This record gives sequence, structure tokens and C-alpha cells, in this order.
Amino acid sequence: MRTVGRVFILALMILAFLTTLSVQAYAFKKADNGELSVSIIEIQVVDLDNDGAEDDLVLTGETSLTLCDPPKNGKVIILVTLHLIHESGSTRVIPKILIANLNDKGEARVSFAFTVFNLKAGFYEVYLRAFCRGLFAESEHETFDPRGGTVGPL
Repeated sequence: MRTVGRVFILALMILAFLTTLSVQAYAFKKADNGELSVSIIEIQVVDLDNDGAEDDLVLTGETSLTLCDPPKNGKVIILVTLHLIHESGSTRVIPKILIANLNDKGEARVSFAFTVFNLKAGFYEVYLRAFCRGLFAESEHETFDPRGGTVGPL
């Protein structure tokens, strides 16, 4: 019983220590002057899983980045999030991490794709956001309606 008590006290001390550590806040500023951009290239609603319903989304996009102070290794991480908002109000956010190789001018362009299976019937609003090195950008908002939508997980 004493060992259990000691382990419990040790666990409490570790928890107290971890909760008192300061966490650095990081604010993102909206990219302007073409520093960071993200765009939707194509939205396709198809039957990828062969269930007979065209209720699967394939969204292709592209992000471009220009940095004044590129890192020495020429690589940066870009977080891109897909935002799907159903007409009922339910929302789904899907992240994707991209690694961009910058050229000599500190520029990069990366294409990517998101795949979402079994969308519910109804209209969707969709847009992308990109985050990189303190900058963020948002694409235009698009609307689509999967023809063979099912009662899916969203």
C-alpha cells in the first residue's frame, strides 16, 4: 500500500510540475503581398470506395510560399486544413502537413489532395487554410452537393 501511495504522490508532483510550465503562444498574421497563398484547384465527387454511390470527395489544391528569410536547409513545414461545413451546420476539419523545398529565391509551390469518403447528402461549403512560419492564408469558399450522398459519418 505504501508503494501505491508513493507512486500516487510522485504522479501528482509530475502533474503539478507540467501544469505550471509556461507554453509559448504563437500568433499567426494574415499573409499579404503573396507571402503565402492557398487555393482550391478542383473538387470532384466520385465513387472511390465502389459502394455504388458518388459520395466521396477528392479535393486538389495548391499552396505557394515566398519567404524573405528562408531557413538554411531550404525546407519549411506548411500545415493545410480542409474545412467541410454541411448545410446542417456540422463541421469537419481535416489537417495535412506538407514539406516544401524552397528554391534559391525562397519560393515554393506545393500541390496536394484531400480524400473524404461517404459524405452525407446535402450542400457543403468547403475552403482551405494554410499556416507556415507565423503566416496564414485562406482560400475562396466553394459550395458543392454530392449527388449520391449517403447518411455518412459527418
